[in-house]
Amino acid sequence: MNSMTIKSFRKWIRRIYGTQEEEFDCEAFARVIPQYVDMEVSGGQAEIHFPTAKHHMIQCSECCDLYRTLYDIALMESHDTTRAERVESEHREVASEHVTLEPS
Repeated sequence: MNSMTIKSFRKWIRRIYGTQEEEFDCEAFARVIPQYVDMEVSGGQAEIHFPTAKHHMIQCSECCDLYRTLYDIALMESHDTTRAERVESEHREVASEHVTLEPS
């Protein structure tokens, strides 16, 4: 059986209290993620235009992984390494919000 550390428990609590009245589900996220990624790669502020999508990425590790994969592909196509460094830092920040259960 898995046990949860205090750190993991706190992350879960933050997520529970971080839910919003209107939440994206994974299907809705999948519909807007191409636009979100295109906007980010082109230097736009996608998190301002799609705040619910950004929030969903913090809450859902699977959608966050999808975003990161699509973003990496789009970035490789654009060859924008300066922006890649900044966004990689953001990816690490979002990834640190994800909760994992640690084996006992």
